[in-house]
Amino acid sequence: YEFYKQYHDRSLFDNNISHIKKYYRFIKKNLNSNYFALGDWTGATNHPKTPIKFILETYMYIFDKILYEMTNSQIYLKDLIIREKHLLSYKIEGQTIPSVLLCLGIGNSGVILKSLIKDIEINDYHFDMGMFGFQYLFKALSENKRDDIIHKIVCNEKAPSFKLWIDNGATTLYETFGETWSLSMNHHMFSCVILYLK
Repeated sequence: YEFYKQYHDRSLFDNNISHIKKYYRFIKKNLNSNYFALGDWTGATNHPKTPIKFILETYMYIFDKILYEMTNSQIYLKDLIIREKHLLSYKIEGQTIPSVLLCLGIGNSGVILKSLIKDIEINDYHFDMGMFGFQYLFKALSENKRDDIIHKIVCNEKAPSFKLWIDNGATTLYETFGETWSLSMNHHMFSCVILYLK
């Protein structure tokens, strides 16, 4: 799908559609088993405010959207509509859920953005999520013209903080945030912030 978006060439997708559909059926069948979902991993544990079920629903929503776009099949449109209702059934709280909904264009963006900003402010301009939510946070803020908040988060001097990494001599991205680091010190997990540094 990424190849298609970049080069407008469907061949990779079309040549593998039977495998893609097979994988789609497998995921759908195992959606309730937590079989292949790590969760909103923080480098130590899953984030308590992000239900694993929400993450699975998000992955399926994206998968449905891609398959509908590429096949124009009403089957995937029907699943997409059901999945959107499921995602909207979660309480708009924390930072992961509103960030995801904003990026996917689901729900009342004004209300959702307000909830996200309020949570960031309550957390003294710190992000409060794991790697799953993190890949949506800065995009959600940037697309809603809140680069000022991105700046405050990135330059925050207290953990969790990118600035704290740098102030303590980091030349790579770490797996965790805090005063000390015991896991990987060369890790891509929180690297999406690079897209929003200016």
